[in-house]
Amino acid sequence: MAKTASAATGGAPAESGEGLPWLGAAVIVLILPVALWVGAWIVEARMNGVWRDFVEARYGRLTAEEWELVRLESFCDQPEVRGEDFCSHFTYAELSQLGSLLTGAGGVALLAFVAWAGGAARRDHHRLLGLFRLSLALAALGLVGLLAIQSVNLVLVLYLLEVVFIERFHPFILAGIGLSGLVATLAVGGGVLSVFQPVKVTELAVAVTPEEEPELWQVAREVAQEVGTEPPRTILLGLEPNCYVTEVPVRYPGGQSQGRLLYLSLPLLAILERDELRAVLAHEFAHFHGEDTAFSRRFYPLYRGAREALANAVAALGENPRSIAVLPAIPVLGYAVEAFEVAAAERSRLRELEADRTAAQVAGSLAIATALVKVHLAGSAWPSYLRQLRQWSRQDAEARRQWATAVKNSDYARLAELAETMNETMPRMSSSITWHVADAARSKVAPDWLAAGTQPHPVDSHPPLAARLEALRVTLEHGWAGVRASLWPTWDWDAFPLGRREMSRFIPLDLPGPLEPASRLLRDADTLEGAVTVLTAFVLFDLPALLQAAQAERSAGDPGPGRAA
Repeated sequence: MAKTASAATGGAPAESGEGLPWLGAAVIVLILPVALWVGAWIVEARMNGVWRDFVEARYGRLTAEEWELVRLESFCDQPEVRGEDFCSHFTYAELSQLGSLLTGAGGVALLAFVAWAGGAARRDHHRLLGLFRLSLALAALGLVGLLAIQSVNLVLVLYLLEVVFIERFHPFILAGIGLSGLVATLAVGGGVLSVFQPVKVTELAVAVTPEEEPELWQVAREVAQEVGTEPPRTILLGLEPNCYVTEVPVRYPGGQSQGRLLYLSLPLLAILERDELRAVLAHEFAHFHGEDTAFSRRFYPLYRGAREALANAVAALGENPRSIAVLPAIPVLGYAVEAFEVAAAERSRLRELEADRTAAQVAGSLAIATALVKVHLAGSAWPSYLRQLRQWSRQDAEARRQWATAVKNSDYARLAELAETMNETMPRMSSSITWHVADAARSKVAPDWLAAGTQPHPVDSHPPLAARLEALRVTLEHGWAGVRASLWPTWDWDAFPLGRREMSRFIPLDLPGPLEPASRLLRDADTLEGAVTVLTAFVLFDLPALLQAAQAERSAGDPGPGRAA
C-alpha cells in the first residue's frame, strides 16, 4: 500500500518537474569550463604581452600592419621554433581554450538532452524506461569523456599559470589534482555501470509456506484469481506497517525470493478486517496484473545507478576539493535523477488509483477506503514504536551486562533485583499499533492530517489519502465511521451500558464491525511476530552495538570476538 511495486524513491529534490532548475544547473555545468577558458586566456594574454615587449625592445614600436606579420601565433607556426617551450606553452593555452569550449558546450548539450527526455517521459509514460535508459547511457559516456578532458585541462591550465607567472611549477600537486579528477571520473562511470549489477533488497521478515499458513495462502490465491493474475510465489510477514508486491529478488533470513513476492505486515493484519485484507491483496495484485512490478524491476536499477553515480560525484568533491573537475557531473546526473523521478512518481500515482479501483471491484469501495485509513494511521505509529523498541533493547543490553557482572561478583542481591527487570517483555508492534489506531478512533472526527488533499511532493509515489478516497467516491467521514465501527471493541466497549447487539443498531449496516482481524487467518500470529520482533531488534540495535564494540577493541589492540587473547 505504501511501497507497492518496489517503486524507488530517493532524496527529495527541491523543485517540481515543471520547474526543474535548468538555469542553475547550466550555470554549474559552465562554471569550470568558463574558469579554465579564462585561465588559458590570461596565460595567452600574458605571453602575448611578453612577446610584444620583447619584439618592441628589439625592433622598436611597430605599426599595426607590421605587428600582424610578427604576431606570436605566426611566429610559433614556424617549424624551427614550434618545439620551443615558449611556443609550446602558447599552443597549450590555445588548446586549453578549445577544450574548455568543447566541454562547456558538451555539458550544456547533455543537460539539454536530459531535460528534453525527462519532459518527454512525463508526457508519455510508455516511453519512460526507454528514455531513461538512453539518457543514462549518453550521460555515462558523455560525462566520462567530458570529465576526463576537463581533468587534464585543469592540470594543464594550472601548469601554464605557474610556469608563465612564477616560472616554476609543482609537479606533485598537479599530479595529485589530475589523479583525483580521474579517480572521481571513474567513480561516476562506475556508478552508472551499476545498472548492470543485480538489485539487492533485504527484508527483516519471515517467509511462510502454504503448508505453514494454508488459510492466508488460500485467500491470496482466491483474490489473485479474481484480479486475473498469478498469485505470488513467496509471502513474507514482517513488522513494518506496509504492504507491497515486487518481482525484484528479496533476501530475508533463511532464503531469497524468486519471482513474485507479497509482503504483509503482521501488525496491520491485527487491525484489518478480512474484507479489508482482501481489498489490500486485490490492490497489490493489481500491480502484478498491470505489470507495475515488471516496470519497477527494470526502472530501479537505472535509477539506482544514476543516484550512485551522483553520490560518488558529490562524495568525491566533498572529500577532496582537488576533484573539482567532476563538478559538471553533479547537475547533469542530478537533473536526470530528478526529471525521471518526477515522471516515475506521476506514473506510480496513476497506477495506485487504478489499483484502488481494482480493489473496490473485488472487495468493495468501503473496504479499501477503511483499509487505506488504517494503513495511514498505522504508519504514523511506526517511528514511536521503533523508539520504544530501541529503548527496550538498550535497557535489556544493560541489564544483561549488569547480570554478568553480578554473577562474576556473586552479588545475589543484585541478581534478584535484575531478575525482576529482565522479566519485562519485549514491546510488540501489534499491541502498540492497535492502541495507537484505536486511541485515534476515539474521536468522532478524523485527524486533520488525513484530510490533506494537496500533493505533498512531486516525487511521492502515492496520491494523498483524500484524492484516493475521492476517486473511490467514499467521503473521509464515511471511511472514518467505518474505521471507528471496526475498532470500537478494541478500546472502549465496556464504557457503553448496552451490549454489542444493542449497540449495533447505531452502526450503519454498510460499515464493518465488530473487529474480525485478518490475523486470525494465521495459525500463530503471536509467535511469528515475536520471532520477527527479536530479529528486528537484534539487526537494528544489538548488531550495530556489537560491531562498534568489536571495532573499539581492535582499535585499542584488545582481542575482539573470535580472536585469541
